[in-house]
Amino acid sequence: GSRALAEVIRDNQTLATLSLRGNHIGDEGAAALAEAVRGNHTLITLDLASNRIGAEGSRAIAEALRENRTLTTLNLRNNGIGDLGAVAMAEALLDNQTLTSLYLTYNRIGDQGTAALADALLKNYSITSLGLGERHYEKFRHTLERNKLWATGEHPKQLERRALARVLYQVPEELARLSGNYVYTTPH
Repeated sequence: GSRALAEVIRDNQTLATLSLRGNHIGDEGAAALAEAVRGNHTLITLDLASNRIGAEGSRAIAEALRENRTLTTLNLRNNGIGDLGAVAMAEALLDNQTLTSLYLTYNRIGDQGTAALADALLKNYSITSLGLGERHYEKFRHTLERNKLWATGEHPKQLERRALARVLYQVPEELARLSGNYVYTTPH
């Protein structure tokens, strides 16, 4: 089933969103779909939640992300990619600058996978939404905020100053105003 679908996806010129949620495609099906995604130029959203995809399937998808330049949303929620799959995704994020949303909640990702994703996001400016669960949210909050600002076209120095103001002075984003080398705050 997955191989036949992969052949159709590879050559399709109109499909923008594909949801295969809950089809239990496993690692083999994920690898076949990854090959299709690698060469597809129209797919924007791919939902592979709840498909029993493990580390091997995740690695195949990550490799495809290194070359794909159209996919902006990938949902791998509720699979079983673990730390190895998360590390593979993190490595792919170093090359991919088009993916903006990545959902990895309920994948048994531990400290190793979380650390790899955190390191990758320091270099990746495209991810603005990352689903890893509340336990990990604080580790990524400031980086995701930076990426959201970057997407609006703000200058990197403005982003650095604003982030510094938020950390040093606990200034909410909407209250921080930048001028030259100074940070002004608006009273609450």
